Amino acid sequence: YAPRCVYMAEASAPPSAAEEAKQSGTAAFKAGRFDDAVAHFTTAIEADPQSHVLFSNRSAAYAKLEQYKASLLDANQCIKLAPTWAKGHSRRGAAYVGLRNWRQAIVAYEEGLTHEPDSAVMKEALVSIQLKLSGAAAEQMQQQRGPPPGVPAVPAAAGGGLSPLTLLLTLVYFVPLLGAARRDLCYRGALWAAAATCLLSLSRSWPLSMATLKDARLWKCDDMQRLHLSPPLPISPPYL
Repeated sequence: YAPRCVYMAEASAPPSAAEEAKQSGTAAFKAGRFDDAVAHFTTAIEADPQSHVLFSNRSAAYAKLEQYKASLLDANQCIKLAPTWAKGHSRRGAAYVGLRNWRQAIVAYEEGLTHEPDSAVMKEALVSIQLKLSGAAAEQMQQQRGPPPGVPAVPAAAGGGLSPLTLLLTLVYFVPLLGAARRDLCYRGALWAAAATCLLSLSRSWPLSMATLKDARLWKCDDMQRLHLSPPLPISPPYL
């Protein structure tokens, strides 16, 4: 009976200090107490500094606290300990997203997909980043790098070209085929048509979300600059 007694004693042994701290950190994370989660995961790491999972968990907790540099450092350590574990690369990508380093985030997610090609989380993250990188920059990156595995390429931005309606109204304005009295109407119509074209281009190039409105690059892009000029111009009389 001695072996059986030894087995039962081992089965009922309390969890290690690292495992106990990990469980406390996981519970705190699920409860939204991210500061406590970081503290518990730190205790667990001190007890087991070779656990890549612990660094991954603390990286996620730091990201929730918007401490993205600390999150990136933990993600890098996680990858160092387990280079082929896809979640470590996903943590690195999320940290780079928080730091608004879109290109490095793409590199991280693409590397993660080489280890876990079916990861829906990383695929969705890549698509979201590519939508942010609208216009020629995104198109150039896709041409140079090619689409990541399993992720469809994002179409290039529509641009702020003139619509056929705008060109027609402009032509009628400069060549008064409908008479001089209608020139003013054509002038205003051409400007409103140009504004509508810019709005359509923006809707195709940028995701419709509050995060987009907070993105400084949106307000500096060519379509938005053209749109800023559109409302006052139809109110003012034409010069010709």
